Amino acid sequence: MLVETGNVKAVAPQEHGDLITVLEGRKTDTIHGGVLLTEDHANPDRIQFKLYDNYEAREFEVATGDQFTGPITGVVNYGFQNYKIYTDYETMIEKHVKGKAKPEKTELQFDKQKLTNASYNLENFSNNKNETSDDKAQKLARAFTVDMQKPDIIGVTEVQDNNGAKAGGSAANESYESLIAEIKKVSGVDNEYVNIDPVNNTDGGASNANICVGFLYNPDRVKLTKGMLQDDTTTAIGYEKGELTLNRSRIDPNNEAFKNSRKPLAAQFDFRGERVVVIVNHWNSKSGDTPLYGSTQPPVYGSEVQRIEMANVVNDFIEEIDLQGSWCKYRIPW
Repeated sequence: MLVETGNVKAVAPQEHGDLITVLEGRKTDTIHGGVLLTEDHANPDRIQFKLYDNYEAREFEVATGDQFTGPITGVVNYGFQNYKIYTDYETMIEKHVKGKAKPEKTELQFDKQKLTNASYNLENFSNNKNETSDDKAQKLARAFTVDMQKPDIIGVTEVQDNNGAKAGGSAANESYESLIAEIKKVSGVDNEYVNIDPVNNTDGGASNANICVGFLYNPDRVKLTKGMLQDDTTTAIGYEKGELTLNRSRIDPNNEAFKNSRKPLAAQFDFRGERVVVIVNHWNSKSGDTPLYGSTQPPVYGSEVQRIEMANVVNDFIEEIDLQGSWCKYRIPW
């Protein structure tokens, strides 16, 4: 069906040539003009466009809050679990009006007496230059340095192995090292990393990519607590006498809750005479859930069962630490 819309505004950046908008007059929820998914409102009034030529459209820089002046015409189709209006990329370029969105910056100010930590999804970052561009690495380095003011510890998710989605091993050392090199260029900080490589194709994500979780940290500010290092994927971590039994290791990695998904990683750092335990998580994918606009109604969110089991396992580990009465701080990046 050929349809036409009036003026619309983007509620998210463009991705894969897909552009998600709402009508110009629609009230939005975030400072730049995004809409929030709530328990009782899935925002069914969103208007999604698919731009063609789709290859060129993937480079279209659109930010949340950008405007597109109508009328906009296109053909309605259904793909990747969503109804979309298929329209010309060149047409949308002509109708594009840049908004005021800028990268957010933390309000936290550096204080040598205080520890700062953060979490960041690297979105399938690898050392394979055909899959992860130098531009992406540079933008991440800028985000950590300028926007986030150089956190002491960063829990990272979706670090792919060295060759990305190509077959051939699960080691991610080169992926970490390439990102660390970019951060050093921008900030002068020579970070180190904490990681345990997964068994090939056992932790979910794109086939052969072996996404994993880990930490980047500034060794001039924090030190990985000395102790028995653990590199295997199956030994579970514990907490005894005020410290981790292994440093670093996974939380109950053999538990069925973490089958075919990332295993939470815990590490212990020393900061100004204190011991700090940090946990990084990345729950199972929701891609197996039935879609909002699919044939099964209401949608079935089967991933939530496993996610709740995962949360309970991590919560039990945190309570184990609390019960021992030791001073400890947690940061749990999702």
